[in-house]
Amino acid sequence: MPDLEMELRHLRDAERLIFNAEMCVTLQEMHLARVSARGDDPKKAEFTLRLYEQTLAAFYQQRESILSSIRSLHR
Repeated sequence: MPDLEMELRHLRDAERLIFNAEMCVTLQEMHLARVSARGDDPKKAEFTLRLYEQTLAAFYQQRESILSSIRSLHR
């Protein structure tokens, strides 16, 4: 059974992943804006942005799972 210290470590790791993924999404949004402003085809930039958004959503779900585990350890 996981202990609280291990779960808190996992939570910190998840928070770092979320921060990095949020930065990737932001940078890709900026890239998409530049591509669109140049009049280039934005399909590749849009596709990459969707992948980053899906990754970020998965990291949010992972964090919620860890938080749930931490809550259950406190019961």
